[in-house]
Amino acid sequence: MKVFLIIVAVLAVIIIAVLSLSATITLVYDKGWHTKVQILFIEKDIVLSKILSFILFPEKKAEQVAKESDEKKKSKKDSKSKKKESTPEKVAEVAVEAEERSLETEEQAKENETTATPQEKPAKANPIKNLWDTQGIVGMLDLFTNLAETTNNAVLTLFRGLHIYSLYVMILVGGGDADLIARAYGTLCKYYYPLKGIILNGMKVDNYDDYIQPDFIADRTEFEFQLIASINVKLILKVGIKAGIIFIRNLIKNKNSKRIDINNNEYRRAMTYNEVTESDSNIDNCEYVKFSSFFIRDLDNDGYAERYDGTCNNIGKKASLYFDINVTDEGRLENGKILINGRNFYFSSTLVKDDVLKKDYIGNDIEELELNTISHGTQRLFFGTVNANIGNNINNYSTANNQIIFTGTWISDDGTKTVNINKTVGLKIDWYGNTKAQAYPNNVIKTNHDIMTAVKADGLILNFDVGYEEIAKELLIQKQITEITIPTLNGYDAISATVTSQNCTYDYDKESKILTVSREAVIDDGGNILQSVSRYNSYSIQVKYPLEAYEKSEESSISITFPTKGKYYGYNNSSEEFSNENPCISSNEKDYTHTWSEAKGDEAVFEIEIGKNVLNTDSKSYRNIISKKALLDIYNNIGKNEKDKDEYIVAWKGYTGNEIQDGMYMKEKQSDKFLNSSEIYTDMTNYIKTTGVYFSNLDGLLPEDGWIKVYDNETDELLLSVTKSECNDYTSSSPFKFEKTVKSIRVETSKINPNSYLYLYQIKEIDDDKITSEISLEEFEKINYIYSYVEGGKIEKSIKTEINSTENYAYYEKQVSALKFNVSPTVISNQETKDMTMTITTETSYYNEAKWGNSIFVIEFPEQILDINLKSVTVDKDDTEISSYETYEENEKEFIKIYTNSVKDSDYKITVNADITADPRESATTKLIKLYAINKSCHSYKTTSSALDILDINGDGKTDENVLYKTNSLQIIAPTSLLTSQNLSDFDENGTKVVSPQIAILDKSNQSQNAQINQTITNNYSKTISEVKLIGKIPFKGNKYQINEKDMGSTYSVTMKAGGIILPNNIKEKAKVYYSSNEIVSTDLNDTKNEWKSSEEITDWTNVKTYLIDLNDYILSPKESLVFSYGIEIPSDTKYNDITYSTHAVEFSFDTEDGKLKAKVESNKLGIMIAKKYTMKIIKSKAGTDTRVEGATYKVTNEQMTKTGITDTNGIINIEGLFIDKEYTVKEIQTPSSYILNNDEIKFKVTADDQENLKVNIISGNLKNNANITDIEGKCVLNIEVEDIAKYDIKILKSSQTGEKLKGIKFKLTGGIYGEIGKIFTTDTQSELSIINLIPNIKYKLQEIKADGYYINQNEISFTVSRDSNNQLIINSDDEEFQKATIIEKNNMNKAIVNVNTKSENIPTYSLKIKKQDKNRNSISGNAI
Repeated sequence: MKVFLIIVAVLAVIIIAVLSLSATITLVYDKGWHTKVQILFIEKDIVLSKILSFILFPEKKAEQVAKESDEKKKSKKDSKSKKKESTPEKVAEVAVEAEERSLETEEQAKENETTATPQEKPAKANPIKNLWDTQGIVGMLDLFTNLAETTNNAVLTLFRGLHIYSLYVMILVGGGDADLIARAYGTLCKYYYPLKGIILNGMKVDNYDDYIQPDFIADRTEFEFQLIASINVKLILKVGIKAGIIFIRNLIKNKNSKRIDINNNEYRRAMTYNEVTESDSNIDNCEYVKFSSFFIRDLDNDGYAERYDGTCNNIGKKASLYFDINVTDEGRLENGKILINGRNFYFSSTLVKDDVLKKDYIGNDIEELELNTISHGTQRLFFGTVNANIGNNINNYSTANNQIIFTGTWISDDGTKTVNINKTVGLKIDWYGNTKAQAYPNNVIKTNHDIMTAVKADGLILNFDVGYEEIAKELLIQKQITEITIPTLNGYDAISATVTSQNCTYDYDKESKILTVSREAVIDDGGNILQSVSRYNSYSIQVKYPLEAYEKSEESSISITFPTKGKYYGYNNSSEEFSNENPCISSNEKDYTHTWSEAKGDEAVFEIEIGKNVLNTDSKSYRNIISKKALLDIYNNIGKNEKDKDEYIVAWKGYTGNEIQDGMYMKEKQSDKFLNSSEIYTDMTNYIKTTGVYFSNLDGLLPEDGWIKVYDNETDELLLSVTKSECNDYTSSSPFKFEKTVKSIRVETSKINPNSYLYLYQIKEIDDDKITSEISLEEFEKINYIYSYVEGGKIEKSIKTEINSTENYAYYEKQVSALKFNVSPTVISNQETKDMTMTITTETSYYNEAKWGNSIFVIEFPEQILDINLKSVTVDKDDTEISSYETYEENEKEFIKIYTNSVKDSDYKITVNADITADPRESATTKLIKLYAINKSCHSYKTTSSALDILDINGDGKTDENVLYKTNSLQIIAPTSLLTSQNLSDFDENGTKVVSPQIAILDKSNQSQNAQINQTITNNYSKTISEVKLIGKIPFKGNKYQINEKDMGSTYSVTMKAGGIILPNNIKEKAKVYYSSNEIVSTDLNDTKNEWKSSEEITDWTNVKTYLIDLNDYILSPKESLVFSYGIEIPSDTKYNDITYSTHAVEFSFDTEDGKLKAKVESNKLGIMIAKKYTMKIIKSKAGTDTRVEGATYKVTNEQMTKTGITDTNGIINIEGLFIDKEYTVKEIQTPSSYILNNDEIKFKVTADDQENLKVNIISGNLKNNANITDIEGKCVLNIEVEDIAKYDIKILKSSQTGEKLKGIKFKLTGGIYGEIGKIFTTDTQSELSIINLIPNIKYKLQEIKADGYYINQNEISFTVSRDSNNQLIINSDDEEFQKATIIEKNNMNKAIVNVNTKSENIPTYSLKIKKQDKNRNSISGNAI
């Protein structure tokens, strides 16, 4: 006994010693997680993710173990042929069988384990790594925040017990556009800093250091983490034991969760459905076509699902509806269609176009599925989901008359027999749900009231509201009942309690003091709801107390709390199985406290608004704008139309409240002002005048004898007086215009009505000529705002008393270019080529939005888009043309580029139609399609819609300019199926890979060339895939797709390299490969027509055209991928531009929870083209000179493609990727504004002789010099030179005879693009007038029309600028001053400048003195008129 006690004591000492120890933990992330734990001298590297998974999520871990155990216990299912009976006895029998089977499964699992064939399993994913890969640093912080804030006492104890010696965190947020990085950084901070606070406040921390910043140039997010901490071993054991208890408890719970609850209403209802058997798929009049539609469910709990003609689900859940089509051994099915007649459901799917389905069916309310022609030997199983559609009929919770109607025509192989098919499948669908009552929150119900409206002569009458809502939103509401307890007030009971709301009944029980209010639905015999009950029910209650109850109160206000209870009754499934839940009732309680106190009167207020209130279509917010367009047109020498007025509106708004009754006034507090970017105000008194006024919303302001008067505020002169009946005469379309110049106004009224409004609008005109002659363009561009001011007040006995004065401003802005960009569809599959329509609609409907002239648009697609086949680009306006469009690839992204030319600036819509192909190797994702645009007529864009020209779309070498930027989201879905693709590799020295449906371009060679075709299959289904067979065709002339048998367009053949298919190492022992020389084959190894042979049987690999890879019993795990490869040899005698394609199809089975479902899929074709490319170098010059022209746009086209380019600063474009032996046309489509567009088209073709020497043939068109071909670093370059005729500018300097500079002199120019109407031009602050981009050989006329203080030249001046025989510019004019003009034209000048000096004679002025005398010549004093 003594020895035993000693041993116990020693063990106790050891345990105490161990529990007193601390574990030091080192956790580091540096491109990977590393965790180390040290106790005393013992160190151990651990996998932190497994421990965290167990501690944080013991319930999920237990569920996973239970699920794995159940899967081991499944045995093979016996075939079933009889339909299930629907009696209660049968239900009980099946339940008992399931209970017995659940007790036997463990022994069966052991037997299965001894007979199962071991199979290589993919490595298990690290959950922490998965979280990092999918959600990044934000996901990690979310995890740790949830951990630190969890209410689990054990986890909190663990964290609080940590002693942190050192903690370092470094996060640099990068990897995207600036706006994406900014949003990611904001989200990161939202998570990080609260977590930091928890750590510092809740733990012992010795040293904490962090660095959190956005990095706008980093291509990805960088993250470093280091933690060194210690924790007591006792604490670790405590947390581990607690997590273990939870784990074991949930393991037991999940093992028992599979047992059938025979009292479950959903299960009991499901047992009444009929099982769908093989014979149910037969069609009465056609033995060669089978069709069935069904739901699946494992009702007997044997692990295998059966097919049923019905389904029962909670109304918020979905059920899968399957379709099984089989055209057996004869004929074909044409014009097939599946009509979905759902009486109580919507059908949703993400089905994509394939050999069976005619098009994509991606949506939430699909009513029919059209089918392609289906050949015999084709079986297809596919599915979507059903969602509840109860409508307004209570019988729709349980409906047996849903119909799936299958139609089509079967035609025999020889075409002699046809059968029209029409089969109807009935489906039973049951829905059920719940109700949940909730009281309205206080911010919805008004709880403060005016006591003065409650105090009446015969009592205290209190009006208030209470309300309840039903928030489950699953069931139609049968009725709603609300009970309100009416308390005593200062010892007095209520005299009465009534309800003033409509469509309700009520009863007040004085004994219980409960007022009961109800609303109940009304239905007809067919179950249709004739009068519904809303989910939101508020009631207006009126309670009357004796007046003494209020008088007895010591306060001027009273507060009363009304206890309430609300109930909702919901119509539910009407079947017998749900009788205990129909109706479904829920209730909730809330105390509403209402207060009655003295209310305050409304105060008068005056406001001002200036400019046009415009919606920003991007930010969805409004702001006020005044346009600078008129003035900028003058500054930029565009001119001004003679009748145009530069005006803006100032609106005064006065509210009378309760304090103004005798009259109100409003007046300009001070003159409007400019505000520039330096925050300097400039008085606008000398630059504006008020030209008119109008009114609105005056109906309630004036009494019958009332009036409004408008005065000149400076002179007190009455300008306008209107009566109540005349107010509506002056509106925005017919304002009152002043006959004199008015600088500012004042408005006064007669006696007015309380709580009414006065709206007065002033029209103010800007003196453009004065501004342009006194303010320079540089100073004007700095002006950003216009401010306006108002004072308002009341008039009592002719005395004006100010109530308030205020100011407001408008943005003073250039016109902006705006557009809408739409894409349809916004969801595509990565397993097919999709027809996409994109529209670009220029916006001019909102104020200050510019029309569009010559423009460039670039659409950028995400890197997941592999190929674009541009089919058409059209525009809807005749005065705008699409001058060119093209597709190109840059930085592994696809682009569409569009150029427009406009006769005049306008608004229009461009429609782009293209076939878009996504990368079939990628998983599902959502990305942006981006639009960049330049409007050459207006380079200003809305701030929210602008971005830097990072693509340099106008080719000027500048990427810091603003362009218009728009985006659309594109969702690329990877079907929950088997994904397959192919690519070509090993054909060049750069390691290039070309992915289907792209085309690989190979140089022509005198020797045969080698390459490798790689085929990938990926399981993107949520469960395993089995019975996989891959059948393929190598590239050969005339080959066809495997499934639809359409010709792929191959024009030459390659051969398969000896050895054939290369299998992945992990399936070499399981998979078998077969080969055939036949062009048409199937996967049937027993069909001798296929002539399948193994590799050992192949004697000549050059004869192989098709192959079959059979994976046999290999199971493809979720997300698992396999790659199969084979080498090919390309013959040397292939001609330029010949092309050939490969393809393959995959047949497989989904391993669903309900059994295997057969399916098939085919990859996009992969092209191999033999070609030689060259580059075209275009050199652009100014006509007659060597001056290079920058910014000219050319397009090169043929039947297959279009390429465009813009000349750089050296006047050069390089158009790459042109093919030998193809004819092209090159044409200028846009030219810089300083030049005239060259409409000449140049057709050419480059060919090669037998020795591969290149030669160019200019078929038509004019060049500056002869074309030639050069070799630059092994690349062939075709050089051509072209030229444009330059325009010219004219600059007029206006001065007086004495040399004084004259500003503000106006001229009118006609001729050329200005026509007979012409444009007005004005000399600026430097007395200069510039007219730009005039065209040589065009006759213009110039007329002086205004010159204050000087004689106007009455002679119309005509002039023409042209070139003489020596190519020198000369001017011809009938005006002497123009004849003396000097013309400046130098090298490297884009255009010449014509300088003209003109002088004006000033009008002499004098003083007149009058002396008044009588007839005797004596002076007469006094006033005389």
